[in-house]
Amino acid sequence: MRKRRKKKKLIIKNLMKLIVLVLILIFLIILTCHKIKTSKHFTITFDTLGGTNVKEEKVKYGEKAYYPADSTREGYEFVGWYLGEKEFNFENKITKKLTLTAKWKKIEEVKPDEEIKNNDENNGTKKDPYPYDHITNADAKRIFSEKHAMVVSDSMGEGLSAYGVLNEENVVWHRGRRVDNMNLDMDKVKAFNPTYLFMSYSANDLKWWNGKTDKFIESYRNQIENIRKELPSTKIIINSVLPVAEKAIEKDKAFTYQKEFNEALKKLAKELNIDFIENESLIYANEKPFSTDGIHPRSFFFFLWGRHMASYLEKN
Repeated sequence: MRKRRKKKKLIIKNLMKLIVLVLILIFLIILTCHKIKTSKHFTITFDTLGGTNVKEEKVKYGEKAYYPADSTREGYEFVGWYLGEKEFNFENKITKKLTLTAKWKKIEEVKPDEEIKNNDENNGTKKDPYPYDHITNADAKRIFSEKHAMVVSDSMGEGLSAYGVLNEENVVWHRGRRVDNMNLDMDKVKAFNPTYLFMSYSANDLKWWNGKTDKFIESYRNQIENIRKELPSTKIIINSVLPVAEKAIEKDKAFTYQKEFNEALKKLAKELNIDFIENESLIYANEKPFSTDGIHPRSFFFFLWGRHMASYLEKN
């Protein structure tokens, strides 16, 4: 009887050990699968359906895809990027490869170069000191090359390159870049050694600094001092912080500080004897100025922006 009890206890004990080992093994398998899964990068492909090409993105599992520059297509208005029948939400986390499709709306006339009116009726702004009516898109590209000018920017600079507004050598941009870490792009800037350097940072800085205007200006000042040290012959120009759509402001109140940041930048520019270029009026040259994310301007803006800066270069 005792032997039977002993044997039974031993069987139960061994069975419990086996169960524990199986559970540990299952846990390790799940953990390994999770690590493999989360270390994966998925490709986001953009089918433009006849529009200009948009580069695919590689996105790590669980992270968000960046909103790309809008595609353009003659005779059509870009509506947005769609996944099936629904517009894709770029706030969604990526867990698999995707193909997003451009949606187009046929229109009678596309006006990528719609002009702003250089008078007080244009959003109450003053007369533009750098009118560009006489400058074509081809002129802008030529002037930038001849003047050996460069734009260093966040994702806004992508539009200048993607739409062919400027030659790639005249633009250094990086998605998510802010003025406090623009030094990460300085090797490219120094290699080009521009005669003129336009600095342009907007949405990322508004979100990052969230109303801390003094910190934003301190970062700008530090970067300008560094540029002057590294490239003493380069003339620096500050582009204004661009506005966003109301829906973007509703989602993130940090965007409400756009005008405050610009006023502070104007003071800094005056203090450091640097030219400041106001570009807000260019945004509102079109009735539908923003892409579907409410942050990035539609394609027309980049052509106007390039010509606006070229007008400045022509005068200097």
